[in-house]
Amino acid sequence: MRVKRRILFLLGLFAIVVVILLLVNCTRIHSREYQVTFHYFNAIVPLWSPDSKLLAYEADEKIWVKSLITGKEILVSHKELSSFPNWSPGGRNAAIIYYYSENNNETEIWTFDYQIKNWKLIKRFNKEIISGPMWTTDERRIKVVIANEEERKTEIWEFSHTEDNSVKIMEFPFLFSSAEDVMWCEKYFVSLLDNSIEVISLEDKKSIIKESFSSKPGYAVFSNDQNKIAFFMEDSSGLHNLYILFISTGELRDITPRNVIFEESYSLPFWAPNDRYLGFSGLCKEDNSISLYAVSLSTNDVERITFGNSKETVKRIDIFGSWSPDGNKIAFSRKYLQDHPPRNFPFSSSDFEDMGHELFFGADFQIWIVRVPKARRYSR
Repeated sequence: MRVKRRILFLLGLFAIVVVILLLVNCTRIHSREYQVTFHYFNAIVPLWSPDSKLLAYEADEKIWVKSLITGKEILVSHKELSSFPNWSPGGRNAAIIYYYSENNNETEIWTFDYQIKNWKLIKRFNKEIISGPMWTTDERRIKVVIANEEERKTEIWEFSHTEDNSVKIMEFPFLFSSAEDVMWCEKYFVSLLDNSIEVISLEDKKSIIKESFSSKPGYAVFSNDQNKIAFFMEDSSGLHNLYILFISTGELRDITPRNVIFEESYSLPFWAPNDRYLGFSGLCKEDNSISLYAVSLSTNDVERITFGNSKETVKRIDIFGSWSPDGNKIAFSRKYLQDHPPRNFPFSSSDFEDMGHELFFGADFQIWIVRVPKARRYSR
């Protein structure tokens, strides 16, 4: 009897523990959005390291890296007007651009090794860099797109981060006015000039796709396998539609969700790790806030990802989504539009009065993370 009682007691204790764990898990699901930066300025454009343990982002026109394991932040760039970071495929380095002067367009490219906390100047240009830098897959070389104003050309250069051996690998007989006109990866270079999209193979140096439209494609982004391009484009009625261009076949597919409103200024698509889903920001008609969504490329089914706090009375903007490589989380920038602090903002009322309404609340974005439900379907 004593043995049976002990067994029943242990089974009962085990059941209680299971119930507690389930309740805790339910609580976590309902509070799966949490803030990770608390800067005095906008914190925007988060970018995950390949191991999903670090986040690089821009705040106060400088680059920061935050460890999600220790919670520590490191200021990577020590000069203003730096570019967005670009993690190397192995995750150790971030290639970063600094713009010295608007007069001579002098540009420095640095690497930062997070493991040993080491900065290194690897290249200096006296021309404006339009797009880049970007690591090659083997992490041995870096590519940039440069504007050659004197010769009215756009050039792609490649160089080693250990030796001074720059090589011009391709040039175009015209200038791109801004980074919005260009996108590229290791396989392809894409022009978005003149209401068109042209895909050029960097290996063959030949144009393989050219499509013309009635309006300009915007916010184009490559899939992780570099074989698809997502972009927004305005239709004749002034609405923005979401498209996928399949490079291998040339197919152009409209995957616009009909229950979400898009605006070009914030939509900003981003890919799931397995490239079978596409994330984006859209205006939700229910609460008039801009939230993150994901749409399936195969079914066009849409799932809302961010909801905010059900008790909050302020409107939100959730943009700059970035999916973690393991598929479990999405980092993004969130801004509240009224002079109300979010519930978990770690400042007292006296701090708020000292800093002023517009400095924090209703003024600045901060980096948040949302744990993605059913994450397995998004992972590689």
